[in-house]
Amino acid sequence: MKVIKKISIGLVFAGFCTVFSVASDIGVSEADMKKGADIYFDRCAGCHGMLRKGALGPSLLPDKMKGFGTETLKSILWNGTSGGMPDWGASGEM
Repeated sequence: MKVIKKISIGLVFAGFCTVFSVASDIGVSEADMKKGADIYFDRCAGCHGMLRKGALGPSLLPDKMKGFGTETLKSILWNGTSGGMPDWGASGEM
């Protein structure tokens, strides 16, 4: 579940160019922010876009994601959605 937390923190707070500058602001190590960003680009960018503006999947920009909250984002990442989001956690892939 730690990986899910890193991704959700990355989705809420990190941008492609600001991964390292926000790490200290939110109490996450630069190494964890980098790991979260690496996972995003490996698993998420194909559907949500390199800049999180959306593609096959919806936009994941901070103004939208902050409204969900960390627990909701963790649940979505773990369980997926009926709209096609994979259940990364429940499937054992994370």
